[in-house]
Amino acid sequence: MIRLLAIQKEKRILAITVAATALMLVIYPYVQSFGQVDLWYAVITPWNLALFLGFSVLFGLMVSLQAKTLRSRTCNLKQSGKSGAAGLAGTVGGFLVIQCPSCALFLSIFLPFNAVIFIATYNTWLTLGSIVLMLVAVHLLGGFKR
Repeated sequence: MIRLLAIQKEKRILAITVAATALMLVIYPYVQSFGQVDLWYAVITPWNLALFLGFSVLFGLMVSLQAKTLRSRTCNLKQSGKSGAAGLAGTVGGFLVIQCPSCALFLSIFLPFNAVIFIATYNTWLTLGSIVLMLVAVHLLGGFKR
């Protein structure tokens, strides 16, 4: 069994995974829709919803793997720093991607209109890129090793 799944046998690590996943599942739609979560779930496309669920689960797994790695006595800080940077980039990138059309308002606070249009147009590809960055972080943490 790969390390990413093997560490989930510890109750503390499993609790971190569930908490981080749940946090992303609740916070992300709330922030993007300014509290109108029912609207967010009503207008999101099934494909974007699937990507969002995958992003949230991977986020939880990555956070728990990072916590386990940092708490271990054999933690390689240089490697952990690289994986943390990749994971942070993937998380922030995924958090800023618009998953539903009504969520463009959130980004329009921070970015110019052209950037919001670009992100809205390529949201699927940007979400996939964020997922890839988080997978890189898991790989750098040794999550795919046996």
